[in-house]
Amino acid sequence: MDKGFDSNKNALVLFDGTCNFCNRSILFIIKRDKNDYFRFTSLQSELGKALRIKYNIQSDSIVLIKNETAYEQSEAVLIIGKHLRFLKGVSAFALLFPRRFLNKIYDFIARHRLKLFPNNKCVIPKKEWQHKFL
Repeated sequence: MDKGFDSNKNALVLFDGTCNFCNRSILFIIKRDKNDYFRFTSLQSELGKALRIKYNIQSDSIVLIKNETAYEQSEAVLIIGKHLRFLKGVSAFALLFPRRFLNKIYDFIARHRLKLFPNNKCVIPKKEWQHKFL
């Protein structure tokens, strides 16, 4: 896939590069990714487009690819949270709720994210984070 990505050591987060909420979410993850576990690419990139086809990804917000499996909606968010020390407990608690319920919350936020978080500026990563972007 890329020199900066090792599927045995890393998980790949795909995100909507035109969404301010998604960009803020990526920055949130990066700042808490103490083990340098996550790599990122936008859904609009060539790699993102190819992965959407390969994994039949329907989501247009955040997707996680881990161990050759694509996770969408609340499942992706919860798995990401489990890898961030700050959110481990929250993710564990959220897993007590039915996935259908969690996906309804996820869908609501995803559907309204552009209205709730306007300003579609692309975030340019700091130099020390550039290896995380494919």
